[in-house]
Amino acid sequence: MVNDVADVEFDDPDAIGRAVVGLLGRWNVSSADACILMGEIADTTRSDWSHLEEGEVGNNRLARMRFLLEIHRALRAIFADAGRAERWINAPNAAFDGRTALEVMLADGLAGITRVRSYLEAERAA
Repeated sequence: MVNDVADVEFDDPDAIGRAVVGLLGRWNVSSADACILMGEIADTTRSDWSHLEEGEVGNNRLARMRFLLEIHRALRAIFADAGRAERWINAPNAAFDGRTALEVMLADGLAGITRVRSYLEAERAA
């Protein structure tokens, strides 16, 4: 369960994967969409992260998952209410032309995840 992203070891792909699987569940992301966000992985891999072999994660997948955790961290810093932070991902946002952050991330892949992360970091700094 992802209660405190600060506890996730960012150099441990297994811990990152488990944290992201839990996080996406809390964001109410469907299994199919979770697989896309995590870098086009199979649903069996998503549901049992331990099936990945050493080196199978890859840099693109790791970047995606680290950024998703950073999005979570930024949301928790912006919103004191954890429920509101979790719902934000699925709420329409004017900054994304009325689309949700989830829609942006799914449509634009790593670039979309990066866009959402950058937006939240700017909001956090404001």
